[in-house]
Amino acid sequence: MSISKRLPEVKTLASILPKGTAGGKEFARIVDLLLFHDSRRSNKKFTIFSDAAGDYMGLDSFEGDGFRKEGHTGYQYKYFPSPLSASHRKEIANSLRKAAEKHKESKIKKWILVTPENLTESSTRKDFGDVTWFENLRTELNINFEIEHWGHQQLLALFLETPSICLFYYPELINEGFKLKNTINETRARYNDNLLSLYKNIEFVGMSIYKQEATKGIPMENIYIPVKLIPEAADDHSGNNIFMDPVYLLNPGAKSVILGDPGSGKSTLLRFLSLCGISKPVQKRYNTKQDVRLPIFVVLRSYADELKSKLNLSLIDYILETVQADFNLRGADSDFFEYYLESGQAILLFDGLDELPDSNFKHIVRDRIRSLITTFPGNTVIVTSRVVGYDNPFRFDDKEFNHTKVSKLQLPEIEQFVKDWYSVRIESDKERNANINDLIRIVRDENHTAIKELAENPLLLTIVTLVHRIDAVLPDERVVLYQKCTETLLNTWQTWKFKDSEIKNKGKIERRNRLRMEVIANWMHNQSTGTGRTQRSIVPYNELLKFLTEHISEVEKPSESEDDPQDLANNFIDFIKKRAGLLIEVGDQKYSFVHLTFQEYLTSTYIITSSEKEGLVNIWKTLEAYARDPRWYEVIRLLIAGLKSNESQEFLIDKILVERDKKRYVKSPILLGGLLLDGVLSAEDRKEEILSNIILCSTKASRPNELRPLISIIRSYVAKEKSNAEIISQVFLELWENEKNNEQILRLILFFISTGLENDIITEKIVSYIKNDSNEYLKLFFLNHNEHKGGFSNIVKSQMNLLSKVQSYYSITSPYSNFIAATLHSIFFYFNKEFGYKNAFNQFLSPLRTGAAYGPFEDFTYNSLIISNQNKNLDGKTKLKFITDQRLLSRTNKNKLRPNLFSKIDKTLQSAFDHMKGENSEGKKKTNRVHPSDSSYFRKILHNEILNSGLKKDNLLGLGNSSRLFDREIAIIRDSNMDDTWKLFQSNIKLITPLLNILCDGFELEPRALWFEALRVGFLPKIPETNLFSNDYILEDKILYSNTASSFSNNGYHEALLILVNLWISIFGNPSVIENSNFLDLVENARKSDLAPVKLVVNIFDLIYSSDSKSDEIISMIISDNPEFVAMFREINWHWIKPSEINDDINTISHDKRLIKKM
Repeated sequence: MSISKRLPEVKTLASILPKGTAGGKEFARIVDLLLFHDSRRSNKKFTIFSDAAGDYMGLDSFEGDGFRKEGHTGYQYKYFPSPLSASHRKEIANSLRKAAEKHKESKIKKWILVTPENLTESSTRKDFGDVTWFENLRTELNINFEIEHWGHQQLLALFLETPSICLFYYPELINEGFKLKNTINETRARYNDNLLSLYKNIEFVGMSIYKQEATKGIPMENIYIPVKLIPEAADDHSGNNIFMDPVYLLNPGAKSVILGDPGSGKSTLLRFLSLCGISKPVQKRYNTKQDVRLPIFVVLRSYADELKSKLNLSLIDYILETVQADFNLRGADSDFFEYYLESGQAILLFDGLDELPDSNFKHIVRDRIRSLITTFPGNTVIVTSRVVGYDNPFRFDDKEFNHTKVSKLQLPEIEQFVKDWYSVRIESDKERNANINDLIRIVRDENHTAIKELAENPLLLTIVTLVHRIDAVLPDERVVLYQKCTETLLNTWQTWKFKDSEIKNKGKIERRNRLRMEVIANWMHNQSTGTGRTQRSIVPYNELLKFLTEHISEVEKPSESEDDPQDLANNFIDFIKKRAGLLIEVGDQKYSFVHLTFQEYLTSTYIITSSEKEGLVNIWKTLEAYARDPRWYEVIRLLIAGLKSNESQEFLIDKILVERDKKRYVKSPILLGGLLLDGVLSAEDRKEEILSNIILCSTKASRPNELRPLISIIRSYVAKEKSNAEIISQVFLELWENEKNNEQILRLILFFISTGLENDIITEKIVSYIKNDSNEYLKLFFLNHNEHKGGFSNIVKSQMNLLSKVQSYYSITSPYSNFIAATLHSIFFYFNKEFGYKNAFNQFLSPLRTGAAYGPFEDFTYNSLIISNQNKNLDGKTKLKFITDQRLLSRTNKNKLRPNLFSKIDKTLQSAFDHMKGENSEGKKKTNRVHPSDSSYFRKILHNEILNSGLKKDNLLGLGNSSRLFDREIAIIRDSNMDDTWKLFQSNIKLITPLLNILCDGFELEPRALWFEALRVGFLPKIPETNLFSNDYILEDKILYSNTASSFSNNGYHEALLILVNLWISIFGNPSVIENSNFLDLVENARKSDLAPVKLVVNIFDLIYSSDSKSDEIISMIISDNPEFVAMFREINWHWIKPSEINDDINTISHDKRLIKKM
């Protein structure tokens, strides 16, 4: 390439590049490249500061032997057009000032400002033209180093010295530049076509499924689900990971390493990224943008193969040779690639650093990648590697490369893949939807978490879909699935990926490898120490090596001509770790199976294989010792499902049932129920017996964690086939009919409610039983409140009153416990409407004592409204959606009445307390004075009253500290999707457990485990339907009206609450309420009432909107001896208790007033 002899005038970069931030980044990248190549020509060192460094010491780059050494030149880039604006001048001066402040550290001799255009001189500008202004800047800022400006003229000189970059931006300056660029563009078009042809389809080869459909490619845009990335150090099992879109790695100049397990989709991800900028279908589906940069895909394993015979073959030469040969593209010569590489317009994708033959090759290839990107800076670079094999000696510098790893597929991504898979495989809508729904049901089923765990890996998810479509009925025949997954990882995928098809005695080697994996799995499973099924065995490397060495030596008995048994064992462990990926390193020289599923499946096949000679009797001898161990349930299920004959399956099931009858294995229902779910015919033949056993064992469960697996089996059995619900119902009715013990009948009822099954006959029988039974708690929670009408004993009523105090305590403890308090409000309303009105009145006034314009009061009101909005039976008019849609209680609402309201009530309460303590009317402070809004004091009062009830504080007040842990979670659930708040809350076991514990403790419910689950399944979903706002109020013109009685009730709480809520609406969301004639009529009518709650809310209304003198009337009510007033103020906690009468022993409760004020 040569420069034109006559140089035409050309546009400045400010005219070529886009405006704004995008243009500024591109300008900085171009200047970096031009200065880099200029320094290299002069044999000088050039350093670029990353974007993350910002305006580092007033510099973007510097030229010299080393930073902080005398005599180097610093550069500052500003993408400012000429003439410079006042703000641009100010920014330049600030950068120069920063450079001067840091001069002792940087020691630069010259500071050069680089802008896209030459500075201009204007004689009319009062503050001088840009040239004069810049020349005076050094004197003005007292700078002791040189300053210089480079603009369009200097940049063109640098372009002319770097022909490839010049050709990209200014082809008119190159001799026959437009012709050269057209040739490059033509080659590029053919290059793109070849790349698209190579990578446009996802090929499903290398899988242990021998059907034509398994190898049929599918266009990437029809099926690919881009994997998400997480930081390298992130825990894949954490629920708090921040996921990164991999397209982000394509940012210009970015350098990244993507780590992942075998089959996690690293290679497919690189292919996807190579197409993002050139494939219109990909751009359309994944919302990526067209990109002029050249994607260069390098399979490092293939490069290493070439290095074996040509060790000095450089990466750039390998790329050139490969493209010319594979694409039949002679035009892709050195000029073509340098055009993109030198101008920073390439995307370098290096796949499989871990797959290189040995450490020597890893060093060579890693260093040659470094050399290439050093020679051609500014390009985007992405390298992939398995986690195992990416060791420190071969690791790229963390300061230069961003390290991420592939996240496991999340459930929405799995489901989207399933939908896409069947959309391109099956034409019939009916058949397609049936397959989609069936497989999605399977991956959601908590009884088949192993399938979902496999599906979190893209390779194994593909096998799951292929098996589901071709080879087996899932989940019944999941043994077939596990077989295909194991064979794929151990044999066929490796053969395809590493081209090992020429291995001699391939079949024998594969059988040997399979047997080795089986003996390792069985040995490791026997090494397990935990009691939970989810615990994978972890063994030290030296013990694994010793065990496998002994197996090879004693069982395989290698000949003398073969390698030493220990070397064979070491090589095999290395193979299954680095290539097959069945074992992973989980600590320092400690190993585990990548999925517990593989350990269990291979253990089951080992038992079958090792017992071939002795037969079933020997298999049972092996299993007998494990039949009561939950860690072996899945192994036994897989073993029985893997047996070829029904007779063999029946033999083992009979053995398990017989041992159960001996009461040796009390947990056998989980195992037997699992066999039912597996569709084992022998288990189906005994289904009534097995289901009866599951139900009876459920009624004896002592903890919810024991009960849930059994109930889950029942639900999954019904989900598998709807007709199974009728079978379960018949078994349940037979058990009830034969039962005479009332306590056991209660357990059966609670069990059925816990299942969530619907059966009209059973439901009618349960309702009839509850109505005639003496158990008040069944009536309370599982009869409609119109049926029980609150007719309960004094014991239940006292428990309700106590929970009301607990509710007040929780409302001022934390945001999470405040939500629990709002939930309890709904429960009280369900118990009895009048009690609910009174409770709501108390709770809407009680938190006002905290003296905060925000916090407990606001949260309680907001939470109550949100819960009521979850009632699916309400129409839009009654849902009060205007309140939540406008975020009624939002802190952004600057209604001045808010602080005014709280300030007036705060002063009123203080004056009242002063009177009760005998202080003067001015409220003169004394040393022992306690402010009424002191949240710690207020909580002590509530705590004292709860303790005096005789209830142990740990039962109901133990939530105090732990609730803080849930604040963030409830905030996310509450604020992210208000329409599904309650659904999300009740589906979160961790969040609802404290609420259920409160109910079980508060009402002393036994048997606790069954009550816990029955309340969770049968009662909690009804809570939004029982909320005060869900039933008795209607909304018209943003005013709340009662849709029940129009006259005042006996105690006045209903009407007082109606005024109170409208008052809150006027303060927080709709000030026009007080101008509404209907509301004002309601208030005027209320003035005629002598009922305590009505008088109080009328006085509060007047205090806020008319006269401060109403404070005296409220004070008179608070200090009055009127029993009605005394009782009311005690219940809303507007009363005084001497500090000496309060039990201070509440160390288990957190008292953070700051949190109370701001929550």
